[in-house]
Amino acid sequence: PPALTAGRKSLCGFALSEAHRLGFAREASADLPSGGTSLREVVKNAPSLPDGRLLRSVTGFISIERREMDSARDRDREKGKRTAAVREAVVFLLLLLAGFYVNRHIHIHGLYMDDLYMWSCYGEQSYFAFAFPIGTSTRFRPVYWTLTYLEMMLVRNHPSLFVPVNIILNVGCAYFIYRFSRKLSGGLTLIPFLSALLYLFSHFSYYQIGQALGLLETMSLFLALYILFLLYDYQRDGAVWRFLLANLVYFLLVFSHERYLALFPLFPLVFFSGKRREGRVRLLFLSILNLILILLLRGLAIGSVLPAGTGGTEVSDTFSLGQALRFSLSQVAYLFGVNAGPEYLSG
Repeated sequence: PPALTAGRKSLCGFALSEAHRLGFAREASADLPSGGTSLREVVKNAPSLPDGRLLRSVTGFISIERREMDSARDRDREKGKRTAAVREAVVFLLLLLAGFYVNRHIHIHGLYMDDLYMWSCYGEQSYFAFAFPIGTSTRFRPVYWTLTYLEMMLVRNHPSLFVPVNIILNVGCAYFIYRFSRKLSGGLTLIPFLSALLYLFSHFSYYQIGQALGLLETMSLFLALYILFLLYDYQRDGAVWRFLLANLVYFLLVFSHERYLALFPLFPLVFFSGKRREGRVRLLFLSILNLILILLLRGLAIGSVLPAGTGGTEVSDTFSLGQALRFSLSQVAYLFGVNAGPEYLSG
């Protein structure tokens, strides 16, 4: 038998003390060997007990020890949960303070162009006409327009409230970036926090704060990141529900902003590196059906499946491969702090 650990020696000692207390132990069994003796042998060396009192005493002691160990584990688990909750609260609070600090000079005192047009539509139309402009618009964004309608109900005649609302929503997006980065980094805290902080100080974050349409950019970016989050987890564990939820989020995202139709290739690409092999054809077919449904609804609502261009233009008329390449390079430069694009986008 293996050598006795400290815990097992204590059990053996307790067994002998119980035997002495009950008046049945042999004198020779009082000396516990230094090793090579198991609890079973100690009990075997004790005299026969017809009423089983020694065995019940030892069993009861072991049960108490196990309950105490389980209780200690529960206490450690609860302590870990409290520590994690405090950490997350501190991170969110710091991001919230950073969000308000970096945007402290931004104010909205009046609405202009797209913001003003959206406000006028809200004041003149019913909810269904505002959120589902069938046949009267070149865009179909019922998910975003529904949330915008609710935001307008909150803000009412105080356009200055758009800024704090946009900041809070943007901080929520930054916190999700922190959580996503924490998963990617294996549970680190500092680096994910810095990633979220860099987002709050970025040009794109700044762009979302100073306009009433900031909700559009924030929620669209969040949904896009959430799709990446779900597909990343699907690659790791192969849980089908994550893939299905990613398709649902994609559906909501495209009806928030049509530019995110471009994310569809992520769904077939995820099958090349994921763990789950069975059922891939069915899941891919489901994603294709989801895309067809989106395009069909867009065609019925606005008469076109292609996204409309900016300022009433057509994408087919204004798209240039060379210009797209230049824009891509300027975005890479932005990552390194170089304002390589137009001046009005440089903040």
